[in-house]
Amino acid sequence: MKPLTQKQHIIDGAILGAAYGVFARFVFGRGVLENFFEVMSCAFIIGVPIALGFITVWFTDYRRTNRWGVWIVAPWLASVTCLVCALALVWEGLICVILLLPIEQLQSINSQVRTVQTQIKIHASPQIVWDQIKSVRFISEKEQSFSFTHMIGFPQPLDAKLVGQRVGAVRLATFEKGVLFIETINEWDEPHRLSFSIRADTKDIPPTTFDEHVIIGGKYFDVLNGTYSIEDIGNGDVILHLSSSQRLSTRFNFYSHF
Repeated sequence: MKPLTQKQHIIDGAILGAAYGVFARFVFGRGVLENFFEVMSCAFIIGVPIALGFITVWFTDYRRTNRWGVWIVAPWLASVTCLVCALALVWEGLICVILLLPIEQLQSINSQVRTVQTQIKIHASPQIVWDQIKSVRFISEKEQSFSFTHMIGFPQPLDAKLVGQRVGAVRLATFEKGVLFIETINEWDEPHRLSFSIRADTKDIPPTTFDEHVIIGGKYFDVLNGTYSIEDIGNGDVILHLSSSQRLSTRFNFYSHF
């Protein structure tokens, strides 16, 4: 029998590593002894990739190859294969696959509130911008631009309807796939600042809309509030600022934040 070639060693190692990864995802996702086996844990996010990499390198016959490049790249093949299998088996949504790419129940889940900010310069008066943000007409498909969040599974916004014109009014923001956010106005300073608390209408969101690990208002993630601020910079231009706060409740918030 011919000895295995280097390429065959790499393929065998990648297959065995990927098989371990799929098995681990099955065990961590079945709810068996969930106090010890949970997908949203460092044991899975960090521990499983390390074990997967070790298995892959070990079975590529590292003692003979002695090539650092193989040791580094071979686990990537196993990891990508494992993630593709998780997608194919509908165990993960794309957003969670991206979360798991880089790579305890012994500690409690740490909840943190993170604020995300963005801004855009607009050639218009503050009043015109205000009228466009307090309520939003239907956004057609051709007006939708590419966004990373949409690519990984979050629905696109469709419209926002304002009921009332003061503090206490309600803004109903509708997204694709039946997602509705109920936004209660808590600051109304026309045409400068608009703030609102946010509550997802979870009872009417289809269960297949979001991956189980990023359900809005769920165990790991929630959207809390948002603020529009219109800054007049002269010459007919304004800067529209948007900030929103979200709750993260994972064992690796430092990473989930990104």
